[in-house]
Amino acid sequence: MAYLAKSTVLHAYKLLSGIDSEKQQGLTQKVSALKYASALDLFYKNHSQNCDLKLSANRDEFASHVGEIVKINEDYCTKDFFLSISQNGRDFDCGSNFYSQSSVKDSKTNPYNTFLYPKRSGWKPVMDIQDQVLIYRGDYLNDCFSFYLGSSELRLAFIVWLLRFKQIPEENMDGIKSALNTLFTSDYCDAIYTNDVNQADTSYVEFDEDVCQLINVDIHSLFNTINNPSIMKTTKIDSPLQQIFFGAPGTGKSHEVKKQTGELLDSGEERDLPNVFRTTFHPDTDYASFVGCYKPTMKPTSKEEKTLTGKDEEIVYEFVPQAFTDAYIYAYTHSTEQTYLVIEEINRGNCAQIFGDLFQLLDRKGGVSEYKIKADKDLANYLIDKLGEDSEGIKDGKLCLPANLNILATMNTSDQSLFPMDSAFKRRWEWEYVPINYATDIKSGTFEITIGDKAYPWVDFIKEANKRIFDLTQSEDKQLGNFFIKHSVDEKEFKSKVMFYLWYEVLRDETENNKYFFYKKTTIDDKEQTSKFIFKDLYEEAATQTLQQFMDYLGVSSK
Repeated sequence: MAYLAKSTVLHAYKLLSGIDSEKQQGLTQKVSALKYASALDLFYKNHSQNCDLKLSANRDEFASHVGEIVKINEDYCTKDFFLSISQNGRDFDCGSNFYSQSSVKDSKTNPYNTFLYPKRSGWKPVMDIQDQVLIYRGDYLNDCFSFYLGSSELRLAFIVWLLRFKQIPEENMDGIKSALNTLFTSDYCDAIYTNDVNQADTSYVEFDEDVCQLINVDIHSLFNTINNPSIMKTTKIDSPLQQIFFGAPGTGKSHEVKKQTGELLDSGEERDLPNVFRTTFHPDTDYASFVGCYKPTMKPTSKEEKTLTGKDEEIVYEFVPQAFTDAYIYAYTHSTEQTYLVIEEINRGNCAQIFGDLFQLLDRKGGVSEYKIKADKDLANYLIDKLGEDSEGIKDGKLCLPANLNILATMNTSDQSLFPMDSAFKRRWEWEYVPINYATDIKSGTFEITIGDKAYPWVDFIKEANKRIFDLTQSEDKQLGNFFIKHSVDEKEFKSKVMFYLWYEVLRDETENNKYFFYKKTTIDDKEQTSKFIFKDLYEEAATQTLQQFMDYLGVSSK
């Protein structure tokens, strides 16, 4: 038993990007037809019946089958086997696209009529739809694959992609065919695995003892968007060129960025990547600390100078690049790779001052800067030395962001030490809200707060605390994210991190507010009573009891 090698799967992916010359719209629509036909076949293989989308269980299962076709990994999927790598939604766009549009929508409005999907004129149908029921048509599949996968090379590539995570019983084409038959119906297998598939170029088909692990960087590295102007002109690059992840403190914004850059593996392990450049903004950050400037540095002296002066080193002035320039150069010298400039806490710096004229570069068209800017002399000389004067990165002394340079940023919406961003700066970014995740089946769902002899579930605590924070502030900005703490905490750490934050950021000026919630619940003579406390009470003799009574007041039960 073996798996298809990662190099084999990536080669197949690159071949599949050539399904349609229209690249964006035509490619996406053809891939949609293939993924929905394949998902329906998986459903039919499991149940031997058509898929009634009026049943929620069927809708969910069909969407999961679509995921089996388009997943790159647990976090990302592909829409078109090209550059539109997107973050997985629960239904892989079925609910917002296939279920609610086109033929499915028509069949809901006219339940007694039968509609074809896709309904585009001249395209081959892959299924019939009546009254929101996806009707399996095995007799459509031959024409389907001939039309959407017009060559044996493309059919083989699609088969490789379908089997990218599956065990292959034999390390040959017979093994591939056997594995395909375990997943899909005989109609499907016979239609896609025609006799000429074995005659296609199989030299790239290799096997590995481990299952293929894909990340979005692997996909992006397949395409050279800098040296292929036709791609730049006709393709909207869906990887986030400029995106800010925002939300309450501790929601995992940096975690989301690391998933996007590929630094975070499916196993949860983090790794350093040469194509990721990081910086953190703060009130003293300026243009020079973001881009670079001339600085005095120590340099070894020559033998002659050492003989004359007796010194091993001398002070020289040279241009010292910073995160922006390092990322810029890497992007131009590694044009087949996606490059990431990551800015943590972007709103803690004065963005207008830090970016300066670079602000103009953020307007992108076809992935590259629409408006070039003149580089200052020091930066221009440095870039000419590194890139060459004919490089698009410094041609005619002007800067231009390449299409493979992504800028990702994070910001805490509750941060007090921040500078306002003007609307012109904001509109040049995509914004992604990172919500608080109260799930118990992720790492933060296992965290506990130990107070005395009692242990309280962290997610139960933040659910109750966040309700009261929102009630008091009418804002989500100061709520506690599920990763506000990184692990289970004892009483001391809980007080110093969580209770300190609640007091100084939320409650210390609200003691007379009727929505103030630092209360402890006690029982005296079988009567429940509540009384206020303040932060300093947590360091008195009865602190443990106070915290336990605080949990009782919130309604958080110990394990």
